[in-house]
Amino acid sequence: RFLDVAYRDCVERPLEVMRTIYESIGVPFTPAVESAMQQWLEENRRDKRALHHYDAADYGYTDASLAQRFATYRQRFLAT
Repeated sequence: RFLDVAYRDCVERPLEVMRTIYESIGVPFTPAVESAMQQWLEENRRDKRALHHYDAADYGYTDASLAQRFATYRQRFLAT
């Protein structure tokens, strides 16, 4: 068994996603668990961490080559 979780949902509604995961595996999502997760989220907000910078050239690629290689994937999964 598995549970599909969309990355966007994890970012936009992390506690709801965790509640769903806990329910799917039969573990109680108690107020204490929720509070601890909320505290972790607050302490680890994106604005409290350094930004990552990735460049395709660092890995021997160009933006154009990656766009070509992943065009079908992007069209299927990222088109809105």
